[in-house]
Amino acid sequence: MPTWFATAIHNAAIVSFGVYLDQTLALSILRGALSLMTLPDWACVILIPIGYVAVLAMAVGIAWFCYKVPPFGLLIGRPQWHILARNRRKKKYQQKSSPLIRNQQKNVTE
Repeated sequence: MPTWFATAIHNAAIVSFGVYLDQTLALSILRGALSLMTLPDWACVILIPIGYVAVLAMAVGIAWFCYKVPPFGLLIGRPQWHILARNRRKKKYQQKSSPLIRNQQKNVTE
């Protein structure tokens, strides 16, 4: 199996529950957009597949955004406490190591 395909399946699995939760928001956006237009019935029938793809794309986009931005992970059922903890540890490590880095830079310039 190609690595790009395995990565795509892994990413889809990560946000699949979020897509389920966010599809109502995407459907509401589509409904609002369609209410602004006056289309004949045959045009609405033709637009069904396009609407399906648009709702799926919006739901995946919203879920992916919520997955990547830590506070919004709760909205898709994936709290990212581990990401916040990792960022705190990284920041704490940088604060601890920064005097050493400064001393090394001074020694190099002298």
